[in-house]
Amino acid sequence: MTTSSVNKTAILQRVTLVGALLNLLMGLAKVVLGLVFMSHALLADGLHSLSDLLSDVVVIFLGRIAHSGPDTNHPYGHERFETLGTVILGMVLGGVAGALAFDSIERLFTPQQLAQTSWMTLGITLFSIVGKEWLYHYTLAAGKKIKSDLMIANAWHHRSDSLSSVVVLVALIANYFGISWLDPIAALAVAIMIAKIGWELTWNNLQELTDRALPEEDTHQLIAAMSAEPGIKNVHDLRSRRMGSQYLVDVHFVVGDELSAAEAHHVGVRATQRGRKACSEIRDIVFHIDVSADEAGQQHLPGRYEIMQWLTPMLKEQQLHLLHLKLYYFGQQIRLDLYFPQEQAEVSDALRARLLAEAPEWLKDVRLWLSNSHG
Repeated sequence: MTTSSVNKTAILQRVTLVGALLNLLMGLAKVVLGLVFMSHALLADGLHSLSDLLSDVVVIFLGRIAHSGPDTNHPYGHERFETLGTVILGMVLGGVAGALAFDSIERLFTPQQLAQTSWMTLGITLFSIVGKEWLYHYTLAAGKKIKSDLMIANAWHHRSDSLSSVVVLVALIANYFGISWLDPIAALAVAIMIAKIGWELTWNNLQELTDRALPEEDTHQLIAAMSAEPGIKNVHDLRSRRMGSQYLVDVHFVVGDELSAAEAHHVGVRATQRGRKACSEIRDIVFHIDVSADEAGQQHLPGRYEIMQWLTPMLKEQQLHLLHLKLYYFGQQIRLDLYFPQEQAEVSDALRARLLAEAPEWLKDVRLWLSNSHG
């Protein structure tokens, strides 16, 4: 685990433990007061707060795994454990919402004793609104700092608890004036809020588990940035997939035929640097270099092995020592660069004339290079 990962894990655990403690205290207080004063809305809100404890456990456990860094079995890292945790959290919230909604509807159509409103129920509800709203901002800021979608999702879970407490406050005030039916309606509203949050968390993160691509607008911006690098003639076959809070990208660059392999690679590296500057959510870009001639289709052209089979008999016949061979593909033809020792200049010139005279269709040109080295 890197130093950065250790720091992220420490922040995640500290912030989440603070939230867990607050959820426990407020959840127990609201459940007890909801039972004592027969307020189903306050009871539902208390259960919602206690359900946050489950999300806190998921955040701590899977968040630690997610930030543990790559290993042999997970070379791209463990970020999707965080995604998995968010999906689990969303499904649990959906189940809680369904149970609360069913119970609220049942109570709405069943005669029940009028819920009581007291300064204690009002006080704990107001405290819940303030406390959960503070916890939302506290967790959200930390989640953005370490770029943790799981923490950000948990922050919105705190915000949903804060909003549900607002609904409960309205219900308690209504009970004070004798409007008893508003209590189960408020509880039903809380259930709908929980269900909405659960659905959004589940759906958004299921898309990530199925390799959701970079948004279209960001993709266009990324291509434009990389295309601006001198030497890049075209950017194509770009593919991306989300991994945790970042994206992994595969892309093909088209460069000029005249570039050497080393220079083409350097141009590609500089293009990816431009891309990462333009889109901060990208963690890694793997690129493939194509030359302009690739676009014409060269599958039928011979490779190095076939060309050497053609050259070797002539080299042996004239007793030439070939130091090096470079191949340059131009559309439907190939240029050969042959490197010979300096003392074989005259003989190599004769070889060039012969090669051009007997040139197959694929041979564009032959260039000779002389060297003082025999290595």
